[in-house]
Amino acid sequence: MVNPKRMTRSHSTSPSRPPKKVRTSKSASQSNTVNSSGNKTNLKSISSKKKTRTRQVQLMCVGTKTFRINKSILREIRRLQISTKLLIPRLPFSRLIREVLANYGQQDFLIQRLALDALQEASEAYVSQYFEDGYACCLHARRSTLIPRDMALVAFLRRSYND
Repeated sequence: MVNPKRMTRSHSTSPSRPPKKVRTSKSASQSNTVNSSGNKTNLKSISSKKKTRTRQVQLMCVGTKTFRINKSILREIRRLQISTKLLIPRLPFSRLIREVLANYGQQDFLIQRLALDALQEASEAYVSQYFEDGYACCLHARRSTLIPRDMALVAFLRRSYND
């Protein structure tokens, strides 16, 4: 009687699994080649490179150039687009409004909280639209980086159309 633990694949009588193919001398000779100096080299050792994991990368095309977008940047953009909270903190904005009002008069002004919220909402909408227009000018110039020249162009265009 044959011990099943000591059985080799050639002795296996399992009908569900076919036996593994054994490497023949033809396939073994294909991996060895003769280089120009006459020495045999093993192609398997030369071509075996360290396998790296591939990550799925999102690309952004601007003109003819392609840029990789970092995942953390995309995550932050999505988070800011979903949220409805204001981006400028309330207290510094309140101080700025009080400073501007102090420049126009001698007395202290009392401002309602709803009035401050309305001013902050309007100013954030204006600033975000301003930056969107600047970025549109940037993309028109086939660049991906916003530079002061784009913002100056937006200011010039808004001045010329508002007059």
